[in-house]
Amino acid sequence: MPAAGRGGAAHRAHGHAGLRLHAVAPERQVQTGVRVIDELAELGVGRFYFTGGEPFARPDIFDLIAHVTGAKQHELIILTNATLFDGERLKRLEACDRSRLKLQVSVDGAGPETNDPIRGKGSFAAATAGLRRASELGFDTSLTTVVTGRNAHELTQLTQLAKALGAKH
Repeated sequence: MPAAGRGGAAHRAHGHAGLRLHAVAPERQVQTGVRVIDELAELGVGRFYFTGGEPFARPDIFDLIAHVTGAKQHELIILTNATLFDGERLKRLEACDRSRLKLQVSVDGAGPETNDPIRGKGSFAAATAGLRRASELGFDTSLTTVVTGRNAHELTQLTQLAKALGAKH
C-alpha cells in the first residue's frame, strides 16, 4: 500500500517500509521525510529501510536516522555502499543508536577484480573499509551481494569476507 507525500514515495508491507525522496527541493527534504515517516509509523510500520543511490550522500540523512530511531523508536535498516564512512560522517554515525540502526553494505565481488568492474574503480577497498569501520563501532552489519555470472563462483569467499570484516549476518 503506497503512502506518500507530494514528491516522496513510500511502500508499506507487513509492518515494514522503504522510503525514497525524490523531486523534492533540498530545503524541504527533511520536512517531507519526517512527515512521511510519521505517517507510516501511524499506519503501524515498525521497521524502516533507506536505500538509494547512496543514503549517506544525503545532507539530511542523520536527521532522518534520528527521527526513525530516536523520536519514533523504530528499527532502521540502511542499504549502503559504506564508502562515505569517514571524517564527519563517521563521527555522526558513531553517535547513532546501535540497537535500532542496522547497516547492509553492498559488495559484489570477493576482491576488487570482480567488484570494481561492477561498482566502480576503488569501490571494493572503500566499501570493505567502511563495513569494517561500522562493525568496529558495534553496528549490526551485513554484506549484501547481487549474484551475477561474474561473481557466482565467489559466494563462499564473500561469506568469508563478510565474517572477516565483522558482519554479523
